[in-house]
Amino acid sequence: MRSVYSRLNEAHTMQLVALRTSIPVPKIYCAFERAGRAYIVMKRIDGEMLQGGWTRRSDASKAQKFKQLHGIIQELRYVRPPDDVGVASTSGGPIDDRRWLTKSLWGPFTTVSEFYTELRNGIDTQTYSEADRALAPRPRRPFYLSL
Repeated sequence: MRSVYSRLNEAHTMQLVALRTSIPVPKIYCAFERAGRAYIVMKRIDGEMLQGGWTRRSDASKAQKFKQLHGIIQELRYVRPPDDVGVASTSGGPIDDRRWLTKSLWGPFTTVSEFYTELRNGIDTQTYSEADRALAPRPRRPFYLSL
C-alpha cells in the first residue's frame, strides 16, 4: 500500500507533467489528506486503459501504442529539475521507490553522487578498484584437461 505522501506527490507530479509537457494528464483540482488517507480530486478522462483489449489489438495497433509510449518517455526525459535540486520527488521531498526491500522513501539528495552513494549502501567505489582489476576479463588461453 502506498503512503499518503506518495499519493499526494503523485498529484504534484501530474501537475508538473501538465505544465512542462504535452502529455495528456487529468487536471488536478486539489489533493489532500484526511483521516490517514490521500485523496486526489481530478477531471475525469474518458478512455480505456491500455491493458484493456490488448490481446485483441492488431500488431499494427500495438506498434502504434508502443510508438506513442516511446514518445511520452522521451518527452519525460527532457523535463529537467531545477538547478538547485539533486535527486528528489517533484515536490522536493523524498522519492518513493518500492524496488528496495529495506525502505521505500529515499532522500531527498543534494547531488546525484549522494544518491548513488546511498544506492551502494555507502560503499566507496575506490575501495573495490583492486577487486575490479582482479575480476576483469583476461585474454583467453588454451584450456587442457588431463587425466
